[in-house]
Amino acid sequence: MVKIILLLTLSLLPFSSAAASTCRCGALPESTAEQFTAAVTRAYDGAAAVFSAIVVAVEYRPLSEADSENAEAAKVKVIRFRVDKWWKGEESDEVVLYTSEMVYPDGSGSGHGCEYPFEAGKMYVVYANESEKKVLQTGSCSRTKPTEYAGKEMAELEEVKVKKEQQPEGR
Repeated sequence: MVKIILLLTLSLLPFSSAAASTCRCGALPESTAEQFTAAVTRAYDGAAAVFSAIVVAVEYRPLSEADSENAEAAKVKVIRFRVDKWWKGEESDEVVLYTSEMVYPDGSGSGHGCEYPFEAGKMYVVYANESEKKVLQTGSCSRTKPTEYAGKEMAELEEVKVKKEQQPEGR
């Protein structure tokens, strides 16, 4: 009986691992200082905003102002941040990131599985992109990470920002 249970458990492994990792990221190697600098610079160049901030709230909001009074409307998960430091972007004290995670009036939800797992009260370095709807978003494949693991990243961002500010316009 034990062998049958073990075989059944082992036969389910391929299915459980595929379901657990729905997001595939194409990270380049960063084993040298040059590769690390190039990766941070690429991420900086590709982002609409780069900042460090504390998550002050994880909440669900109506998709639009028109839906704010409609109890039957779907809501989108948003992350509200209080910004500590800006490296790139339109500087403000607070930033709202929109996710692809939705919740519907019947309690069901949806999302694409590549959301960054932000936690209220934690500080992060965030690389955000602007969506077609002109809102900021990020995902688990970005260089976004908790600041407690980003000391080297933040120092490199300072250098990248200075280099970019020293470049003549148009370059």
